[in-house]
Amino acid sequence: MTSLQTPSRRPRLNGSRTLAWALALLLTAAWPLSAQQSDSSLPEAVLWPGVKPGLILVVDKANQELLIYRHDGRGGVRLEKIVPCSTGMVQGDKLVRGDKKTPEGYYIFRQKLLPDELPDIYGVLAYPMDYPNFWDVRLGRGGDGIWTHGVNKPLTDYDSNGCIELRNHDIAALEDQIKLYDTPVLVYENLVFRSSEELKKEGNELIAFVESWRKAWSDKDLESYEAKYAEEFYNSDGRTRSGWMENKRRLAANYRRIDVQLEDVRIYRHRDVVAVSFVQKYRGDDRFTTDGLKRLYAKKIDGRWLIVGEEFDRLPGPQPEKWLTAEQKRLALTTPPLTAAQVAEPVAVASAGVIMPQNPSLAAEVAVRPVRTNLADDDQAAADETARATIESLSAGARSAAPPPAGVESEPPAATSAAELASAGPAVDAETPAAESTSAGLAVEAKTPAAESASPAAASAETAPETVETAAAGASSSADVGETPAPEALAEDLGEEGARRLLAGWLAAWSNRDEESYFAYYAPGFRFADKDMGLKAFKSYRGRLMRQASSIQVSADEVDIEVDGLQAKVVFVQSYRSDRVSDRGRKTLALKAVDGAWRITSEIFADLP
Repeated sequence: MTSLQTPSRRPRLNGSRTLAWALALLLTAAWPLSAQQSDSSLPEAVLWPGVKPGLILVVDKANQELLIYRHDGRGGVRLEKIVPCSTGMVQGDKLVRGDKKTPEGYYIFRQKLLPDELPDIYGVLAYPMDYPNFWDVRLGRGGDGIWTHGVNKPLTDYDSNGCIELRNHDIAALEDQIKLYDTPVLVYENLVFRSSEELKKEGNELIAFVESWRKAWSDKDLESYEAKYAEEFYNSDGRTRSGWMENKRRLAANYRRIDVQLEDVRIYRHRDVVAVSFVQKYRGDDRFTTDGLKRLYAKKIDGRWLIVGEEFDRLPGPQPEKWLTAEQKRLALTTPPLTAAQVAEPVAVASAGVIMPQNPSLAAEVAVRPVRTNLADDDQAAADETARATIESLSAGARSAAPPPAGVESEPPAATSAAELASAGPAVDAETPAAESTSAGLAVEAKTPAAESASPAAASAETAPETVETAAAGASSSADVGETPAPEALAEDLGEEGARRLLAGWLAAWSNRDEESYFAYYAPGFRFADKDMGLKAFKSYRGRLMRQASSIQVSADEVDIEVDGLQAKVVFVQSYRSDRVSDRGRKTLALKAVDGAWRITSEIFADLP
């Protein structure tokens, strides 16, 4: 298929032009049936924007422009406006923290920050984006704190440390139209267009593919269902294709009837895959129901669409109604942009030594002023990312402690016995009452107590902190956990006492949800074998679960330690309790000496009968 690429500098359009694009209504109230003919073109990432009218924001890094499209929910898309923007100082796709690059692909906004939640350098409004999402993490891309935000300075090309910067009046004008968890942001290095007819054809192929996937699942046609997954499949719960299907077979046998419905289907291209996002409504017999956000990542392999990745998240609760005040908005819309002569450019040093406030409402009081720092440019860019991520976390408040939103089962229905739950085996993808809880950031498809087993097919394993509490999970220690000891303090003893101290510190860090200290106990070569994860992926996975729980208590009993030179093994009965789940099982930690201190090289958990 022919791609139509923009020239290095595209002339600005005068007025709006209609981009008719068809991908019709939905089969069974969710799938396009027909399309209208059109000679227009669209950014190649836009395959089906859904049935809810709204904006599509497209960032053209090469031209430093934001193209604002509007779709009508019936397949019609038109270019409404083009405004200037500024992206990362270094061109190219983001790879690591501090590289000053703006990530490319399909993203959504997950939060909104007002002036009293922001240092001055971020202008009148900021919208944190969901970079890195599940697929970015799978590709090994790092960094965070990527926002679209205003600026209290002149807007200059290629002037951010990775964010998308807009003039204050431009971002304020979008406030009423940007929808969290909905409005897409499509970022290109060089904007590429394709004919709407080509996009319609590809979109219809994908919609038919996803509908056949849904039907195979509902019909418990596991042969057809499995055929839609690539061998390389890996989901946000850490399961490979074989482990995924093992659970599906068990769960299909457990339920007489399964009903899966999809709503608000949207399809956008993201890097080397296509992301299909929708609201999934699952019903298993009369025992369990759950609604959540699902995203399938698909690509064509040998001429066939196949699913290579999958993630699930709980539906977000009601978003807080917070808006610019009338005066803030008036000033933002009417104040001319600053010129270089009017202001000295500030330098963000929030993460380079300034203590961030504990109260989100005090975030604006952080000392972010025109100053000189001794940080190298790359370090400063990384510091800015960290500062943004910290502010976002503070402003989010107690989101992880909030009760599940309406419509999401957070515990088994009363009619479901512990025996019934046990017979379901390890549940994933919301097919038992213990499935599909949320995780922060990209989303984790939830597990039952079968998560973290020695093999995906095992029926007994450690329950991850984000799973909902099951009827069969009872015993859990509530021993007090003190301050997390510094891992460096363990270096003085590589014997049994040192291993015992590592265990105490590791338990304390986990219970205190102190990610930095917790992961310091792991060796660089650590492997999480049952999920085929190295240390980097394990940090993302376990850290996400720790952040999701609002309280955690972990203790060890019946501890047995064996030391063999520069290696050791620690076996104990682990009792875990969070605000969501309790479990108890036998944990084995393998240790080795790293720089004179014990570090964890592997861990295995087996549920106790």
